Amino acid sequence: MRRTITLSSLAAVGLSISGPAALAADLTPPAPRQAYGEAADGRDGVYVALRGGYNSLDDSVYNFNNVTAPVAFTTKATTSYRSGYAYSGALGYDFGEFTPGFGSRIEVEVGQFSNKVRGQTLSTSLGTATSFSGNQVSGTTNATTGLVNYYIDALLGPFKPFATLGLGVTSVNFSNHLAAGNSLINSTRVSWAWSGGGGIGYDITDNITLEVAYRYLELRDVQVTSAAGTNSKINLRNQQATLGVRVRF
Repeated sequence: MRRTITLSSLAAVGLSISGPAALAADLTPPAPRQAYGEAADGRDGVYVALRGGYNSLDDSVYNFNNVTAPVAFTTKATTSYRSGYAYSGALGYDFGEFTPGFGSRIEVEVGQFSNKVRGQTLSTSLGTATSFSGNQVSGTTNATTGLVNYYIDALLGPFKPFATLGLGVTSVNFSNHLAAGNSLINSTRVSWAWSGGGGIGYDITDNITLEVAYRYLELRDVQVTSAAGTNSKINLRNQQATLGVRVRF
């Protein structure tokens, strides 16, 4: 006897086979979506950082004295500096990946830099100038800063380039600046500061990142008083190149 297989019978067999599989697929829960701010590699959270390296401080210029008689003139002191050290410690929080390929961090950082005086120049508004260097000069300029820094990280596997901006306060100490044995300034003041920079991090383990960074740091509206009693408001510009390590918990 010949058997005739119709399209309707094939369809019925197909439905009987695919029905349970389709039902199982419908009942399978979807994969959970990554929450905003959660790191794709699960490394969001608290970290500590230590950094240290080299700094360069631009010349500082302030009014040393104002003479009114017998001839009125102003004397400005220009101080140049040797390269010095910079170091800092920070406590931060890594928010993880906020958009595909990019993460963010925020931290509170306390740091210090120090530079020895290399030279002093006293110039007057009358056009005269006297310079001092070598053993004729001494003194240091030190600054302690407290900054809140925000970072954007590019998540490129173990390599993580970053950019940063910071804002905070600073205490600046002009310590015993002398020229030919004469005191020019010995003053400590508190002011505000901002910074900007960037660098690159490299993950050596899941929880430890090495970093190399550059930072521009500007100390704004620093009120100074010279040994002659003259007040000035100046800005100090500092550049830093540092190596650091971050440890996540």
